[in-house]
Amino acid sequence: MPSDEELRELYRLSKAQDMAHLVSYAMGGKGLLDGNTSAREAFKKQENLAIFRNTIMLTEYSRICSTLESEMIPYVPLKGAIIRSMYPKPWMRTSCDIDVLVHEEDLNRAIAALKDRCGYTLGEREYHDVTLNSDSGVHLELHFSIKENTERIDPLLERVWEYATAVDGKCMHRLSDEFFIFYHAAHMYYHFRSGGCGVKALVDLYLLERHVSPNEEILASMLDQTGILKFYHAMTHLARALFSGGEYTELDCEIESFILTGGVYGTVESKVTAARTEGGKKRSYFLLRAFPPFSVLSVRYPIIKKYKILTPVFTVVRWFDIFSPKKRKKILNQLSASGTLTEGELDRSRQLFDSLGI
Repeated sequence: MPSDEELRELYRLSKAQDMAHLVSYAMGGKGLLDGNTSAREAFKKQENLAIFRNTIMLTEYSRICSTLESEMIPYVPLKGAIIRSMYPKPWMRTSCDIDVLVHEEDLNRAIAALKDRCGYTLGEREYHDVTLNSDSGVHLELHFSIKENTERIDPLLERVWEYATAVDGKCMHRLSDEFFIFYHAAHMYYHFRSGGCGVKALVDLYLLERHVSPNEEILASMLDQTGILKFYHAMTHLARALFSGGEYTELDCEIESFILTGGVYGTVESKVTAARTEGGKKRSYFLLRAFPPFSVLSVRYPIIKKYKILTPVFTVVRWFDIFSPKKRKKILNQLSASGTLTEGELDRSRQLFDSLGI
């Protein structure tokens, strides 16, 4: 039976990875939480919350699909909306939002329909999606693109509709098995090189391997041409080692440590470590934050793609944005974390990234 201290640490770590509900289900079924009332209550709360969230998510997902079907808008469900069915129970695959892709030319019509029929309110627009919020607290990321702002991956991601097929003559489309797995790997790669992709992404990858039967030659070609084949092989190896008793290597240990310390989307420290690993010295990191390249700046301010002469203006606008009272603390924490990194830590991170082809 685990000690109280071990349970507290397990709860902290699993909650940071949004996995406490799964730990609760597994340990509760084995009676491993029976001797500790506080731990049992904390874990059970996360399990009940996951079940509740899933119920709300499925209701909203059904409303979204019905609305897009009624408006004759082609769409592709992404990420958890598809992977959830591969879990033993749908509530086990938690998510903070619903991801759906539509053609960019249909975006405004889709937004209007969801606002009118479902009462969604419009949130922020990012480089590949628009956020919509329901009264029930569900966030919809309505994608008009699935690009990851990564030069070697985006050319293939831009062709997403070439790999989408209508389901039973409806507006709903499903991605080919090969492209769906490639997209998942690309999304993992994007988050990993930014500081962390989370354990959940590994569970998803493991279940995809068990439930999806891609043409391995086509999948390998997609991964190879985008430069993430080595990364994909390393992640699948770790997933097998963790979840089916496969061989556990030193590289697996390094990847696991990076993921566990980075949380679901990366901590301040892991994000800065990843950025310094790719960007170099502390001064380089500061300059990169202050003077980002055009490819990064244009994501936040798309207008400069059309009017490049405005790039210096929006560089200054960004300074006011990132040092606003709302974001100032985050930026200062990042700069502080950058200053405390040792060369040994950076060397270890560089070796890991090199091993993964990042």
